[in-house]
Amino acid sequence: MEPLRITWRVDEMAESPNPLHLDGLTAHAQVRAMQHDGRARPGESQRALSDRAELPFEREERQGEWCWKASALIADRGWMGSGMRAYSRSPDPYAVAGAVADGFVDLPDKAYITEKRGGVQVRVGMKPGNDAGIDPSRGYTKQVYNYLPTRLPAQLSAWCIGDREELENLLDPAIGWITHLGSHARAALGRITSFAIERDERARERWQWRASPWPYEEATQMRIAVRYPYWAAENMRDGWIDLSLFG
Repeated sequence: MEPLRITWRVDEMAESPNPLHLDGLTAHAQVRAMQHDGRARPGESQRALSDRAELPFEREERQGEWCWKASALIADRGWMGSGMRAYSRSPDPYAVAGAVADGFVDLPDKAYITEKRGGVQVRVGMKPGNDAGIDPSRGYTKQVYNYLPTRLPAQLSAWCIGDREELENLLDPAIGWITHLGSHARAALGRITSFAIERDERARERWQWRASPWPYEEATQMRIAVRYPYWAAENMRDGWIDLSLFG
């Protein structure tokens, strides 16, 4: 293991609500490699695979807690610009139905079963299925329209104490496990245009620029995941992070 700096240049990327962590990115690449080379068991979930993936980083252990010596990805040369992408997707019919039940969405009168009470037509229920007008394939419930904020970093960097050869095999976009950074890769956001790993003695300190299970200078306590998978609700806990890492 040695102190390393990893740098990427990418195209316009989706703005993330949380910092991207190097260990999370590496674990995702490891899971894809395991699925490809037969190490995944039949029916094994991505979460189960990630739990037994061996990451090429040293571990830091303190006060009965631990984390990987791998930082978040940081736009260390700033941002070159920002933008907005419009997109659409099919809605979740159960979410629409819930919104109707909670009174947030009012469907046309034809979607309801009504009866006359005291000379007034009163809604007493909803028609079943498509008769209620909740149909994600057509009509005004066909699609959800939204806007996605984007940013263009001059460069992204991360620091770690790790195995250089193994990290190159997992993270080099030419290998194919990681070709984009951030979400909405199918919309061509976050495409990696250059990638490099080099020895950097500053990594002995900078790997700590991450979500941590213990307090550190300039960090704020909050509910946050400190290990991969960062998206798993059960991994949310009290942790510490420098708010500047949110970009």
